[in-house]
Amino acid sequence: DRVFYERLIFLGKKIDNKLSSHIISLMIYLSMENYKKDIFLFINSPGGDAVNTFAIYDTMQYVLPDVHTVCMGFAGAMASLILVGGEITKRLAFPHARIMITQPSCRIIRAKVNEIILEAEELFRIRQTMEKIFSQRTGTPLNIISKDMERQTFMSAKEAKAYGIIDHVAMEKEDDDIKIPDDDKFKKSREEIENRDINYNEKDEDGIEDKNFNFF
Repeated sequence: DRVFYERLIFLGKKIDNKLSSHIISLMIYLSMENYKKDIFLFINSPGGDAVNTFAIYDTMQYVLPDVHTVCMGFAGAMASLILVGGEITKRLAFPHARIMITQPSCRIIRAKVNEIILEAEELFRIRQTMEKIFSQRTGTPLNIISKDMERQTFMSAKEAKAYGIIDHVAMEKEDDDIKIPDDDKFKKSREEIENRDINYNEKDEDGIEDKNFNFF
């Protein structure tokens, strides 16, 4: 598998126990295989379970190779912790990626009062840990981190870089670098499409009715 050979790992869905165990096992294996070669973790995730996210984060700090984190698409909630947890100076986002930070949450449908209190206390401890990590790894003051986590705070790649969550924004092609095909084959195809549209319009003007297609 070329992806595995190149030491690329993909986090592409909501974080749960199964996904975190898979990513952790890959990082540990790649570290044992060659501790001198970096690991690249690509992220496009809305977040997920806090405990499993911290398991991935701790493993990233434990393995000997540097772990590059790359946000492509979206790194939201707990997934933003994975993004900021990459090796400092080796955290990157694509130009149109979005990053969102917020406090952890849970859904308690039916529970006793003492269970709700215990859950709230645990969530508060998790939030404090997240705030401390973000502050240490971004250089942003703790009080600002705490305020921004009160709600869902969305950022562009450039804003996330200014915030300190990432270190680099991937280069985007300039408009001048995007070339539109202009060979004869392409021109011929364009002419056929335009002529076809003209012919359809002429038929409509002549009173020729379109066929009715029944899909059900």
